[in-house]
Amino acid sequence: MQFIMKNLFKCGPLLFLLVVIPYSTNAEDNDVLTRIQKRAFPSLFQPWGDAEHFNDNINGKVLPLKEEHIKTLARHDLLWFSPEGYGLISLEKYPGLATSYTPESIKKALALRNAILKINPNAVLLAEVRYYADQDGYIPTDSPWWMKDSNGKRTADVPPGENPRVFYRTDFHRPDLQKRVGDLCRLVMQTHVVDGCFLDWWNNHSEDIEARTALAKVIREALGDKGILVVNTNNRIPFAASQPYINGLYMEGYNAKWFPISQWKQVKAIMELPQNSPMKTPAFTAFEGWSPETNPGRNDYKLMRMTTAMALIFSDGYVLFGDPNSLITWDHLHDIYRPFWVDGKGQRPLGRPVSKPIQDSEKDGSFRREYSQGTVVFNPPDNNSLYPVTITFKEVHRSLGTGKELKRFLIPAGDGDIFVRLNK
Repeated sequence: MQFIMKNLFKCGPLLFLLVVIPYSTNAEDNDVLTRIQKRAFPSLFQPWGDAEHFNDNINGKVLPLKEEHIKTLARHDLLWFSPEGYGLISLEKYPGLATSYTPESIKKALALRNAILKINPNAVLLAEVRYYADQDGYIPTDSPWWMKDSNGKRTADVPPGENPRVFYRTDFHRPDLQKRVGDLCRLVMQTHVVDGCFLDWWNNHSEDIEARTALAKVIREALGDKGILVVNTNNRIPFAASQPYINGLYMEGYNAKWFPISQWKQVKAIMELPQNSPMKTPAFTAFEGWSPETNPGRNDYKLMRMTTAMALIFSDGYVLFGDPNSLITWDHLHDIYRPFWVDGKGQRPLGRPVSKPIQDSEKDGSFRREYSQGTVVFNPPDNNSLYPVTITFKEVHRSLGTGKELKRFLIPAGDGDIFVRLNK
């Protein structure tokens, strides 16, 4: 979860770029289904926080990006920020009460969208709209929409294990607040800056199912048939009543105390949901593994490889490996891993999937999936029957985990790898 993004525009060149590049109305750029279907893999996503470095996962070297911020953003295929994160400025004092955005801010935000799509034509952009909790400044402190305790004080929400900041709960059970959230989604969609909306804190609580389902319906009406709606379900399957209104499931926090590595079968079950449920097409998952709080941190390449391999085998979705919320950083800061995620030219190494999403090898308990340019293998963390598993190819392949070029590889339990064919 994350607070309002206050300053996406980090550098002078980007600000100039935003002014001079007009918004493209190319039909292909705006066909979100086509963009989702055409992208290459691994497909990366950015929830709020930026990529900070190139991380050489073979040699362990961490290098500065040394590129324009817009190019770093465009390395991701799915991104979401608050409306303010895109530079949209409300004519009202409080963002949560917005009924319009300034024409100049819309112009700049549209130029940002166009600049990202020019570099990555398959990118999908979303706006986070708050409904569950927020910090001071989102709506007035005396608003009736805040949830209050028996003493009339706003109900604070400080998630355990999170870095220290206070959110205040809002009463999203109220139909008037649900309507306001829907109006915000409709407003930001009308700017044409984004392809849909994102909702945080979408966990299953029996007392909230009716209210969340009503809210999902309101938002779907605001987004229309083609707008994308992604919700944060963490390690839970969203309740059935809400599924027809939802496109994407954000699986935040794999490797957290409440989402341990041992729950890989739950990960598999959630990733299979888009193909086996009434979720709205295009349906997908965005799976985020969290690096350890202490060393090796982002250099836990084994966990990064496993997280990536799980997403590539069990889903046609997006993946990220980044900082846990417990660190005192801007949430979800992360690195771009080379060559595991991108090659030296910035291209995705796997292409598109060409086999069924899951191929379970009964002889050793591992999973694999074929792509147009290689093979992905995942060896579950509790697979101790054969440790490690042996992967054999008829032709020489390169491991993007080790850099070795061989026909036979070993993968320990709790690991994964990408093997690309060599063009020789």
